[in-house]
Formats: sequence, structure tokens, C-alpha cells
Amino acid sequence: MSRRPSVDAYIETIEYYRKNGRTATERKYNIAQSVFYKWERILVEEGEEGLAIERRGRPKDPKPKKDVNKDKDLLEENKRLRMENEYLKKLDALVREREEREKKKK
Repeated sequence: MSRRPSVDAYIETIEYYRKNGRTATERKYNIAQSVFYKWERILVEEGEEGLAIERRGRPKDPKPKKDVNKDKDLLEENKRLRMENEYLKKLDALVREREEREKKKK
């Protein structure tokens, strides 16, 4: 695992870039332009404190876990509603069939 540069190293690189340009900075520090552009953006938006924040890897506070019981309840409700829907469709078909038979009798 590589060591993380200090805030001073970030600032030194950004200042060198501002004075000498992209190509010279890429050669001297052996880093891609996107890296020091990102550092410069962080410096401008958040200041030196922003450069001190560790941004690699997973965030320290993981996403809250899903409530399994809530998902289970929703699945049960979905199942119940599907059964109710099927029942109503069959009932409607029986009522229509009955009305058809009554029309034929007349």
C-alpha cells in the first residue's frame, strides 16, 4: 500500500503546476494531470484542510443496513394483494358467465 503524501507535498505539487505547467509537473512528480487537477480543485473549494482528508477506500460510516422485517412485511403484503386480485378476477368471470346464461334464457 502506498503512503499518502503530506498536505505540504500536495501544495508543493500544485504550486509547481501553476508555475511550470502540466507537462513539467507530470514529468517531475510522475503523476497524471487528473490527480493534480483534483488536488487543485480540493484546495480551491475546501482549503488546506480539505487536502488532509483521506478520500481513498470505503467511507468510514457505511450505509445503514436494510430493515429485513420491513422487506418481509412488504413481500407478504404483495403476496396477499396478488391473491386478492386473482380472487376478484375469478369472481368477475363467474358473475359475467352467470349474466351470459341469464341472457340466453330470456
